[in-house]
Amino acid sequence: MTGEHTAYQISRLTEEHRQAFETLDQIVWADEPTAPDWPLSGGIETARAFVASPDGQPPFAGIYAHYDARVTVPGPLGSLAQVPMPGLTWVGVHPDHTRRGVLSTMLRHHLADLHEQGIALSGLHASEAGIYGRFGYAIASLDVTVSVGGSLEAPGVDAGDVVTTFHRVHGAEPTVERIAACYHRLAPSTLGAVDLPDVQVQRSLHDHPMSLRGSEPYHVLFASRGGQDVGFAVLRRSPSWDKGLPEGKLACTWLEAADPPALLALARRLAGFDLMASVEAPVAGPDSPLVWWLGGPRAARLATKDALWVRLVDVDAALAQRGYAAPASLVLDVADRDAPWNARRWRLDVSDAGLAQCVPTDDAPDLWCEVTALGSAHLGLRRFAEMAAQGLVSELRPGALAEADRAWATAMLPAGSVSF
Repeated sequence: MTGEHTAYQISRLTEEHRQAFETLDQIVWADEPTAPDWPLSGGIETARAFVASPDGQPPFAGIYAHYDARVTVPGPLGSLAQVPMPGLTWVGVHPDHTRRGVLSTMLRHHLADLHEQGIALSGLHASEAGIYGRFGYAIASLDVTVSVGGSLEAPGVDAGDVVTTFHRVHGAEPTVERIAACYHRLAPSTLGAVDLPDVQVQRSLHDHPMSLRGSEPYHVLFASRGGQDVGFAVLRRSPSWDKGLPEGKLACTWLEAADPPALLALARRLAGFDLMASVEAPVAGPDSPLVWWLGGPRAARLATKDALWVRLVDVDAALAQRGYAAPASLVLDVADRDAPWNARRWRLDVSDAGLAQCVPTDDAPDLWCEVTALGSAHLGLRRFAEMAAQGLVSELRPGALAEADRAWATAMLPAGSVSF
């Protein structure tokens, strides 16, 4: 067991130590073993994986990695843009080393590493909601699920030209490639979408023994128009009977649609499967048209939780690569404990075209904010005035909150991203 004051060093993973990396992951997560033909860390590049230990050798005290991902952020005047955002994943600390600074050391290393590379954002999906806010990450989108059923009334939306077809995913490489191709094509036009590498898409569609308990393998509904895929729904069904009556459950784990007609066509197919007493599916956000086609939040049994967490690694670069809905000129006094290069005043000037410049300044601040507030606002999920009531933002010049909210405004809420 490591002593209380042991110093941990962070080293890049080597192929020689990949098995030790996987062993620690299994200790941390306590999952059932994966299939022997599916390497646990097969999608992790050693160049993007790190280990923590006193001497750089196994057994390791902690591990982390990140995927080479991109996220769709607001562009100028209501447009959209894709920017780099490494997806932090595989974060784990050995039970013998918890509460000794291992996690802090790894996350600060991650931020410093991205800073040196000139990467402005980091993103993650949190296993526990109470951990990552301490390191400057903030909830930037919501994971929303609904119960799909009924007649799905959609006045003014015609799904008549959308064709839906049903396919098995497991063992069908062309089907997986087709899902990935559609996903990559739709991500740039979906605010908040995280575009992951193909290897991670493939892993997300792999049937693990634990998820197959009592359920069928993954299947997919494709929605096509004019021979091109415009959406898909990945699902699995769990059969059940009670006193001779069907009580099956259908869980749609991934739903993407290019437009309302494609979404409507997929939703109607999901609701129409025989022998299923309940159908649950994710939607892009609480403002999804599907929520209202189902009769509103209560009728849809809408449930929400945190989805993507965003961290501004470099405040100036992150704010400059995002677009804005209105002109602004603001001096932001940013508090950031774990990325000290951010902890200063920044002047953000947004032109009438929605383009921004962000530079250091010594001018009097208009707003004081925690770096987490910038993460929550980055994709348009939260407003600065709302966060001021929480204490994450302080208005130092009258009107600055309203000016910021006009500039950061988005037409729709960000979509919850596929998990990684």
